[in-house]
Amino acid sequence: TPTLEFESPHIKEEQEELWTNQNPEPSSEAETDDSDDWDETREAQSGSNPLSESTFPCSLCGFTQKSNLELHMRIHTGEKPFPCSLCGKQFTKKGDLSRHKRIHTGEKPFPCSLCGTAFARKGTLNRHMRNHTGEKPFPCSLCGKGVTNKGDLKKHMRIHTGEKPFVCSLCGKGFTEKGTLNLHMRNHTGEKPFPCSLCGTAFAQKGTLKRKIVIILSTNLPFLQSLLINSGQFH
Repeated sequence: TPTLEFESPHIKEEQEELWTNQNPEPSSEAETDDSDDWDETREAQSGSNPLSESTFPCSLCGFTQKSNLELHMRIHTGEKPFPCSLCGKQFTKKGDLSRHKRIHTGEKPFPCSLCGTAFARKGTLNRHMRNHTGEKPFPCSLCGKGVTNKGDLKKHMRIHTGEKPFVCSLCGKGFTEKGTLNLHMRNHTGEKPFPCSLCGTAFAQKGTLKRKIVIILSTNLPFLQSLLINSGQFH
């Protein structure tokens, strides 16, 4: 039975989480976009180690933090002692594992007090709240443009610097974002993962599919009505 399935913005968080897990960009512990996710980690591990309230300098990078030195050293060693029992993905912190498991369980313990949308991560909720408040606390030092999170600021800065760190392995073309590179790769592979449920035509990008459906809705209503009548969904 033909159906129209528009992606709900409420599942964007899970897609971003999965995308980040599969395609992480380099980051450092000192450049956390939002401290709330780190707060979750600290809460999950509070009282688990007597070293957590002391200050330790790292002998490898000099970074000093009032936290557990053992956790910080995992950045250098690559140790990930907390594996997910469902998919096997490993994490350096127990709190990161707890947040990851919400992908599998669907748990969303952080609801928006204004619109009711719930999120799996506290940091994502805080970023969502900026859609309501209009807050853009990360201004560009070159042009003054404000953005809602540090990750977007990093991407924006590439407009000024010209940096294109994501390079196509087949043709050498560079891109400012990994997502754009993945879209580009479909030009080489021919992959078209978004089929139209009305006519069967497949597209490389979801945006192109949505535009196709809008055209059908606006110009071919009799065709749609016949489909609905034949499927028993229109009376």
